[in-house]
Amino acid sequence: TLDPNHIILAADQMNLCKDELELSSEERVSIAGLQLLAGKHSMKSSCFESARSYIESGVSLLQENHWESNYSLSLELYEMSALVSFIDGNGNADATMKRLQSILQHAKTFEDTLNASVLLSKFMGSRGNYAEAINNCLGILSNLGETFPNEIDSTIVASTVAETKQLLANITKEQISQYPVLNDPSKLNAMKFMSLLMLYAVAHKPSLMPIVSNRMIKLSFNFGFCDDSLLGLAMA
Repeated sequence: TLDPNHIILAADQMNLCKDELELSSEERVSIAGLQLLAGKHSMKSSCFESARSYIESGVSLLQENHWESNYSLSLELYEMSALVSFIDGNGNADATMKRLQSILQHAKTFEDTLNASVLLSKFMGSRGNYAEAINNCLGILSNLGETFPNEIDSTIVASTVAETKQLLANITKEQISQYPVLNDPSKLNAMKFMSLLMLYAVAHKPSLMPIVSNRMIKLSFNFGFCDDSLLGLAMA
């Protein structure tokens, strides 16, 4: 395993001279990968400004056809660029959206869009666009096989609350601790988006909360528990 300090030192050295060198395609890819590693290590240390510098340096080294020639590296760099721009704030909303849109445009699989879709929902929510964030989560959940009613009236809410109470009747903490860990990638992603959905429903569509909580509890009982299961239980 490479020492993080050595990676950052190497990345710093390359940033001092890369613009003055005539780099081959292979060298550009190699240095971009080095910048990605340095950015990740900086993120772990909460050095977000440094992380942004490394990641953007890596992006700048990608060639025009990078989504075709270096797909995996491009995806990681763009995800990290969007994330650090979002965390950093400081008026970087346009930079965040630009990266997210590029990922969603070039992703080869639905699974490759999920990290960007999570961040897009958080971005919308952070700007108070709760309706858009909710619709984005609902769209992803539909693709993950979890659909929710468009119209939710008091009858649906009451029956769902009653069903949830029945599901949890006589269930103890000890029993819950004995359930298996959720390992199904699709269900884990569904739970992640339902957690986000719950957060935005609090502010914009409270009637959705008991429906989502009920679904999260059912998935946890049927497929296993994860960290997001706790939110479903807490909101029941």
